[in-house]
Formats: sequence, structure tokens, C-alpha cells
Amino acid sequence: MTIGNDQPIVLGQDINFSDKSSLDDLVTTAADTFAPMLTGLMGAALINTNTRPGLAFTALAGLLPDVSSAPNYPSGLNWPTLAPLQLTNLFTDPRQALRDRVCELYADKATGSQTMSLLSWALTPSLSTAPNIKGDMTFDSPLQVPIGETGLILLNWFVAQQKTLGIGLGKCLDIDYNNDISVTITSRVNAVAFDMANGSVILGAETPSASLVMRVYNKNGDLIPNQHGVQLGAFDIGLSCDFSNNQVQVTPIVNLINVKFPDEALQALITLDEFEEYNAQLQQSFLTLLNAGITTLAGSAVDNASFQTAYNLLVSLGMAVPRPNADSLYGINPTGWTALFANPTEFSKTRLLNLLVDPTLRSQLYDLLQKALGISITTPPTPVLALFQALDFIGDELEGYPLNPTILLPFFNNPISTVKQQAQLLAKDTAKLQTLVAALAGKTSIQFPEASPCFEMSLVQGASIQVRTLPNAFILGDVIGINGSISFDIPNLSLTTDICLDMIPVSVSLDTALQVFFTANAPAANFACDLVWGDRSLPSAIPLTVYPFDADQFVNQVTQLAPVYALDVLTGAVIESELVNQYPLPRIVLQGLGMVVETDPGHYRVPALAGLLRDPLGWLLSDSVLGTNGQFSIPSFGKILTRLTSAAPDGWQSTNNICVTPTNTALTVSGLPYHFSLSFSINDNNDLVLIQASTGGFSIAGETATLNTLSVGLTLNANFQPAIVGNTIVSTSAADGWFVNTGFDKNVFTLAIGQGAVDSPSGLQLDILPFLGWGNLAEQATKMLAPTVVKMVVPKVLDGLKQKDATKAFAEKLQQFGTDLNLAGLIDNLVQASPFTAENIEQQALNWLLQRFDSTNKDATANALVLLFSEITPIKNAISSSEGLVKYKPSDKIPVTIELRSKLK
Repeated sequence: MTIGNDQPIVLGQDINFSDKSSLDDLVTTAADTFAPMLTGLMGAALINTNTRPGLAFTALAGLLPDVSSAPNYPSGLNWPTLAPLQLTNLFTDPRQALRDRVCELYADKATGSQTMSLLSWALTPSLSTAPNIKGDMTFDSPLQVPIGETGLILLNWFVAQQKTLGIGLGKCLDIDYNNDISVTITSRVNAVAFDMANGSVILGAETPSASLVMRVYNKNGDLIPNQHGVQLGAFDIGLSCDFSNNQVQVTPIVNLINVKFPDEALQALITLDEFEEYNAQLQQSFLTLLNAGITTLAGSAVDNASFQTAYNLLVSLGMAVPRPNADSLYGINPTGWTALFANPTEFSKTRLLNLLVDPTLRSQLYDLLQKALGISITTPPTPVLALFQALDFIGDELEGYPLNPTILLPFFNNPISTVKQQAQLLAKDTAKLQTLVAALAGKTSIQFPEASPCFEMSLVQGASIQVRTLPNAFILGDVIGINGSISFDIPNLSLTTDICLDMIPVSVSLDTALQVFFTANAPAANFACDLVWGDRSLPSAIPLTVYPFDADQFVNQVTQLAPVYALDVLTGAVIESELVNQYPLPRIVLQGLGMVVETDPGHYRVPALAGLLRDPLGWLLSDSVLGTNGQFSIPSFGKILTRLTSAAPDGWQSTNNICVTPTNTALTVSGLPYHFSLSFSINDNNDLVLIQASTGGFSIAGETATLNTLSVGLTLNANFQPAIVGNTIVSTSAADGWFVNTGFDKNVFTLAIGQGAVDSPSGLQLDILPFLGWGNLAEQATKMLAPTVVKMVVPKVLDGLKQKDATKAFAEKLQQFGTDLNLAGLIDNLVQASPFTAENIEQQALNWLLQRFDSTNKDATANALVLLFSEITPIKNAISSSEGLVKYKPSDKIPVTIELRSKLK
């Protein structure tokens, strides 16, 4: 078997996909053969999606030996030669093999950079080429991967000796001031680190931690050029914080770059650690240069409102000198900096708390952070704030709900333990609980933020708060969608979260669910993580449980998933290449059934069909296929017919004369063997779909009879309830012969026997089924008896009269009279009276009489009257007709002509 371009995969044995036990054996006993096939098929399927994430995952996971031949392989990428993924334990426990694969991707800086370059290209649709990745793959200089258009940077570092992988997020903001002075503000969150040897999470000084650093520099040289033996190229100022020894630790960051002190050599970097080792004179020089750098920045940013806000906050912290008036100088406060250096954690806690407590200063700090980080901090609705306040994450309303830093960092380090501790404290505080419940009373659903809602808060029974994301509110680069909800049950002190990460281009999601009870004797937290296939609009294959990992469950799930997936990919490849991309008719039909999707204009792909095999009815009744709210949507079925009609109004004809003819309400396949045709149609009321096979219109029984119609079909209503319909019509070939019409429709059998044609009976007709009683049958017989006798007897009487010379002329005129007046039509009209009463018979006779004098029949009626009176000797030469008029001229001697006509209104 070959997948891709000249990439053979040796199977070693035949695989029978139609045998259920054989499919199970692929996982349980033939893994060595089937595993490389499955990974190859996965890679081929992902490449075939022609999406960036599909290519990236194939390359990163090593599903195919070579991805450089993929149609969307990016320029600028030099993908390293790595061995394909060897999943010897694919169907039992692939976790260590996947972790080893990650280590291979970070084998060296070059490989790690190419890995992150591919990942960045996949997550950023605007990138036309694979970008160059900055960083040395260390903690101090991590690899920096831009994520979409968000401005966020994925940070990752790797320590090969310990097999430690760290992941974080960062963001940079560049600000230009006057005189070529610029500032770069770098924010960084070091989220988590993993031990790739066993998959455990590492907690330490590096993770979790965060930092905010501002670098001030001159784009065209040194910030302070060398004068009198003093020089400063640039400087950093900021802080970092982490959680260690069960305490929040704050560390100031002050770096002088390309710095020279009097009588000292030029140094590339001087950090705060080195400052603490200096003597008093060098420490003074350090602070003097730092002050000079800040003064230089202030001179260039004097008109910048954000800088003025930042400086005022430094004054409030005691780290900058106040400026009583506009002419006052900018500068640092040595006393404040000395206090910071002496005990940074205590200084930060005390001074920052002062900022957070003061409403005005806190507002200025939040505004400055939003600008510095390039983010918008959303103010949650009052009930959410009340909950956070009750848990001591923020202060009270009078203080403006300030953040409590002594709770936040422990939360980031161990969120479940922190929330549980705070919830237990809340449970013991009756006053707080009463205040919280009062704050929730009378509240309704709220979407926030008001200007551009991303969240919705709702209350359940007035005591439980749920916050969920709105649809499509968080999408990164059209690649990753984030949605979910968080619910806090106040009476039971429990927290439930459902977070979903959607990989949009390949229709795969990572669903996580967490439930935590915070009462004293509550069970351990329940956390689950599943891989879910599809976009939830259609049934899909069963999810694959990622956590908690259970070997037996994993084997059972893979046994159901893997063979079907392999069959799915193989079937899809055949359908795409041999059917969908060549013939519009099957493509449109399959597209209407959800079995083909149009990924780009003119580009079609067969999606995963495992859901169709698992739940065919659910698939067809999905809103995206032929359903609406779980019911069969006849308008959706009509759209298929409309597409077919638009694609080929005259239909299609094969070389063997099989024709497919579409209209907006029906599709007919004709030219099948035995004169059969197959039709799919919608009735006039648009509430039923009829699927019918029919034939007819040919002689049978030695041409003594005709099979007019033979059909059988199935109707479907909006509830997808089927009903059988059918019809058979057989007639004799002789003129005025007999026919039998029988059928089944709407749960009723019908049987009728009549004379003539079924659509225009000319003689006796009896409706036997449904049986309406003996009276009805007798009525039909009575109705037909007299007309039948008249039609049979009168011609014989006239023929007898014409055989005698004395009555021949009279008989011929009488026959002509009956023809001109259509007396047979009178008899037929009388038969049609229903019910067969005197009043209805009279009305039918009147209708017939009026028809004799209309514009169509008036000439024949006039001729018939003249013919009738032509046997009366006194007037036979005096009567005539013209254009529907009967004219009578009594004598040539009397110049008078009497004209008789009818005038109907």
C-alpha cells in the first residue's frame, strides 16, 4: 500500500473490512501491521484537507515520512528529517511514544525553531511563508511563536538533560517617543512545565510565574552617550512574581545595558543582583544612571498621557519624586528604591495594595496595564463580582472591587485547592453567605461587556451562577475556537466547568469537564478530557478519552475507532477521486446528504463518515443535512432538487440511455430495465416526499391487455414516518374494453372496475374498495343500468329501421339528430349525478341543455332542429339554419322571415 508520493507502507497481510471480528483483530492481534497503516492514513487524510493545521499536525506527529510534497507546504520552511512516528503501543498506551516524539522536535535549537516556525505558520493565516523564530530555546530566551493576529506569543523552552518542556504566553508592545527614544513593554506568563519522561507537571520558581518589563532605549544609539566616562545604552525596569514556599514572591527587575561607570570598564549588562554586591559608591552610580535614563525618557514622553500616568503611580509607590508643578524635574526617589531592594516582596505587597485600595489610583493602574498589555479588562456583572468578593478574590464594592494579590498567585499555582479553601471559609461565614444571596436576588441573564458581548451570565434558581462564552466569541486566527461555561452552585458549594478547544480546520475538539465540591468532606475533583470528532452539527464517531487514562477503556475505544477510521479514509479517497471530482450528479446528491462538503469554491472533500455509520437517521435528520430540530425537512430535500436543476436543466443521459431528469420538485431516473423509472418528488402541499418506482405502457398476455401502470413507493413526512403507496392499472386492448384499477394509499386499499379508459370511463364503473356499503354499490349499478341499456338498445333499433325502405330516411335523420345534439352526452351527464337524486338529475339535464346553445354547439343545435322539422311537409321547404339561427319563411309571397335563436347570459 502506498500513501502519498512514493511512501510505501507494508501491510504484510490482507485486511477484511467487512468482518467485525477481523476489524477487532486489527487492534488486538495485528497491531504491528495495522498501526503503520493507520498512522499513514491519518497523515494522508490530514494532508488531503489542504489546511495548515492538517499539514502541521502530520509533520509534528510524524505521521508521514515526508511532507515537503504537500500542495500547501510553506516556503521558508526547512523541515528536518525525522523518523516517522513509531507507535508500537498505539492501541494500548501511546502516551510515552508521543512524549518521546515531542522531545525529538526539541532535539536541538534548529529543529525546535523549525517546529515552532511550522506551528506559527499553521496558526496565522496571514503568513504567506514560514516565519523565522526568535529565541535560544532556554527559559531566559525562549522560542517565540506568534499566534494568529492576536499579538500573543507562545513561549516554549526545553532542557534536554532533564527532558523538561515549559510553555507560556507573552506579548510585546512598542512605543515610540520624541528624539528617537522608544519603549518596549514585554509581559510574560510562564504557565506550566512538564517532565517529558513521565508527563508530570513541574511546580517551581519558573512555573507558574509572571513578569512585566519595560525596556527604554534609543533607536539610533545609546540612551546616554559616553561623556566624562559615563555611558548607558538602555535600561530595563519591571518586576516578576512567582509562588514558592506557599508565598507570593515579588522580585524587582532593573538592568543597565551597555553601561559604563566612571573609571570602570564598559559592561554589557548589570543586574540588580550585581547591584547588591556593589559598594555604596557604585550603588550610587547605578541609581544615578537609572535616574538619568528615566529623565531622558521623561523629556521625550512629556506629552504622553500614559507616561504621565505611570510616573504618577511611581510617585504613589514612593519610587519617584513628586512634581509640584509643570516645571519640576522628573527623577527617582532613592529612598523608595532602597526599600524595594531591601525587601521587594513586602514592599510590593504593601505599596501595590495601597494602589488597589485607592479607587482613583486603581483605575489609573488598570488603564495603564490595559494599554501596556494591549488588552481590554472586562468588568463582570455585579453577581459575579459579588461571588468573587465573597471568596475574597476581590475587595468590597465601596473600594471598587480591588484585586487581592495574596489570593491570586496561590490560585494560579493550585486553583482547585485555593478555591476550595476560600469556599470552605465562605461556608462558615453566615453573614457573607447572606450578603451574597441578597446580591443575586432578582437578577436576570446579562451579556457582557456591553459594547461587544463575549460572555453571558445567568442565574439558576437565584442561587447558582453560570457564565458561558457566546458563540464564535473567541477564535484565534480562524484556527482555534475557545468556548465553554463555568457554573458555581452556591448552596452546594460546587464548581463545574466545561471548556472546549476546537481545531476548526480539521473538525477535532478537545473537551474538558471539571467538577469540584468544596465542602469539608467532599470527594476528590472529577476531571475528564476527551477528543471529540466533527463540528457537533452531525453525529460522529465515539469520543476518545484522554484523561483519566484507562488502558482497558482505551483499547475498547480504539478498537471501535481505528478500523472504521481507516475504512473511512480509504472510502473517502475513492469517492473523491473517482466520483465527486468527476461527476456533478453524484456530487450534488452526496452533498445534499452531508457526505460531501465544499471546503473552498470548486474544491470538494468527503468528511469523516463514521457518524453516518454509527447513527444514520440522526445524520440525515441533522440541521445541516435534511433535518430541522430533529424532524425531516422537506424544504432541505427540495434544495437538492433545485441544485440539480440549476446544474443541468435538461438532465443527464448515460451511454446506455439511462436518463436523470430533475425539476424543482422531482427527480426522475428513467431508461432502467423493464421500462422501470425511479422518481423522488415533493407533493403540492410540500409536506410529503414520495420515492417511487414505476413501469407501464406496454402490452401483456399476448397483446390482449395492457399494463397501464405498475408502481410502488414510499412517502415520508416531516416526522420521517414512512408510508407505503402503490398502484396497478390493467386494461383490455379491445375498444370500449374493461379496466381494473387497484392501489394502496394513506392506509386505504382501492379497487375499481370499469369500462373504457381509467382516466375517462365510457361505461359501467364500480368502486368496490373501499366498500361503502351495499346501498352505494346498488346506486352505482342503478345509475349505469338505464344508460347502458339505452346505449345498447337504441343503436340496434335504428339499425332495424334503416333496413326497411319506408323508414330508412327517417332513421338516418333521427340518428343524425342525436349526433348533432350529443344525446349520448346527456346520458353520460345524467350518470355523473351524485348523489343520484331527482334534483341532481334535473340539474345535470339543465347543464346539458344550456351547453347546446353555447357558442361551440349552437350551429349543430340549429341544424338538428331543422333536420327534425324537415319531415313535416308544410314547413320542410320553409325552414333553414344559418350561423346558429333557425329561419322560417312562411311564403315567398309574404316578405317576412322569422328567425329563432337562443341568447345565454
